[in-house]
Amino acid sequence: MKEKILLFLLCGMVMLFSSCGKETELPTAETIPQETISQLETMPDTEPIPEETTLPSGNDYTVTPEIIYDIPENEKPPIPEGQGGIFCYAYEPNAQNLIEQHEQIAEGTIENIIYTSIEERAFMQLDFTLTKPYYTDFQAGDKISVYVMGGFMPKNIFEEFFNKNFEDVLTDEISSYTDEKYVVNKGEFFDFPEIGDTWLLFFSKETEVFPEGSFGCWTMPEAIYTPLDENSYICNHTGKTWTVEQLQRDIAQYKPNEETAVN
Repeated sequence: MKEKILLFLLCGMVMLFSSCGKETELPTAETIPQETISQLETMPDTEPIPEETTLPSGNDYTVTPEIIYDIPENEKPPIPEGQGGIFCYAYEPNAQNLIEQHEQIAEGTIENIIYTSIEERAFMQLDFTLTKPYYTDFQAGDKISVYVMGGFMPKNIFEEFFNKNFEDVLTDEISSYTDEKYVVNKGEFFDFPEIGDTWLLFFSKETEVFPEGSFGCWTMPEAIYTPLDENSYICNHTGKTWTVEQLQRDIAQYKPNEETAVN
């Protein structure tokens, strides 16, 4: 940088002398006053501007559901506090089961949320951009669709489901707790996922229920981990942490013979 400043000074003086229309001996590094050179030598070097790191564009593997509920924000009913539902789990959501019972593992950020229904039950399609692949066929920057139970849906469709499956047992209750056009089903969530949320995502293909090319994942609060820092994740429900180093060791232990690419 100092050399560039010195060269710039020389060039400026050349232009100045040339514009005077006189034949004058041009300055050189030897003829520039020592005081000027000393000032240049003591100037601090300018730090280079760091380049921004951007995620690769990746491939878009997201899907489009057959049913989409475009619900205005001002018409969404309030979301109840607490956990939506407590289900009997076939597997405890610990590290071993999270890894063994899912095909792929990656960190991802929710870029889009679609409210839909399958067999008259509310679901959300979460479109993730994968940011850190741990055990997956996908690469950083790829986009995938993951289905989770819960969301918003028209009240009349929700009532039809209960009329057909529960013989009006809950219809009166449903009608009494809301006068809105839409109802909310929290699934297993304490807090609904939002655009911008980042999860340590355990996911598998669910072609029998969800659209082809999409995935499913566990949504019980004990199964959702979010970044704590660059090298670890935390389950906000339990406070348990999971370092990337431990995650990689657990993957090696619980998926020792799998063919899915480990990145």
